[in-house]
Amino acid sequence: MAIAEYAPGSEVIADGKLYKSRYIRMESVQKRTAAYGYYAKCKTCDEYNFTRNLQVRTTGQECISCGTKIPGKSWIKTIEPRLGFITDKADAKEAPMARPERDYKTEDYYIGDQDHDIIKRKVFSFDGAEVELQSTANDSLVVIGSAQHRVCPICGWTSDANGVLKTKHNTSRGYPCKYEGAGDSLYLSHVFKTDVVKLTFFTSDAADYKTMLSVMYALLEGLSREMGIERTDIKGCLFYTSVDGCMIFSVVLYDAVAGGAGHVRRIVTADGQAFQQVLAKAISVVDSCNCDSSCYRCLRNYYNQKIHDNLNRKQASAFLHQWAGNMNPLPVETIE
Repeated sequence: MAIAEYAPGSEVIADGKLYKSRYIRMESVQKRTAAYGYYAKCKTCDEYNFTRNLQVRTTGQECISCGTKIPGKSWIKTIEPRLGFITDKADAKEAPMARPERDYKTEDYYIGDQDHDIIKRKVFSFDGAEVELQSTANDSLVVIGSAQHRVCPICGWTSDANGVLKTKHNTSRGYPCKYEGAGDSLYLSHVFKTDVVKLTFFTSDAADYKTMLSVMYALLEGLSREMGIERTDIKGCLFYTSVDGCMIFSVVLYDAVAGGAGHVRRIVTADGQAFQQVLAKAISVVDSCNCDSSCYRCLRNYYNQKIHDNLNRKQASAFLHQWAGNMNPLPVETIE
């Protein structure tokens, strides 16, 4: 939320004044390198990867999704503003009557974690088709800003999105900064750990991105309404997965609270009944609406505005109906 709302260039009203976020509060020199990371989009499967390995630009790294080697030149540097941002008090103005505009320009990506704890892993069969539900704790996702900023490596003065670094600028304390270079061109990022449930539907239909995007939001609405979870407390993203040589999209649901709150893991039970209830509610959400493709009564919300045109309740309904009905759990030994 901080990266989305308070990134340099964003405006904040406090004490009757309008302030503009301008500095990234820098860590000590000894710890500064730990705040940097690198992300890359795999050219083979389009999945995003993230690492804190400082040598990745030299050695490259395999994609977490398809295993293709991503060369070093493809990795883009990011900075994690762990200590927050500082406003430029010298540019403070009288607060206007209208509230500052908010523009959520961040994306969440599932990057997994080798040290995550698998809580439950179940596979169920629906008339021969299978779905796998895996709940994990201490799993990792990364938030990446959509625009680059020029950052002074000394004082943290940071340009607006896609802006340039002022050659002569003051530190946040008002003293002239000694740095006069072009600065580093960086994206803002933040890795957080939380509770995750990954749903993998073993069908070729899961290879369609727009369909699975609609399925994901239908399941989020179903989970929220069926189990009484505040909708903003749970989020989701898609993760490209290789299954028997075919690439399909898994639905990743996760707690929006860092560290996890145990919300999404409630969908994974030994008998599969919780999943069936959420599935039935998700189908009800998309089937009971009378809009053409999607609206705020079914799949749309404030936070997915930029993909509203990609959401289709009818596609979600057709997909989810395949998994409704009698469900048979498969023996645990066949999947572990």
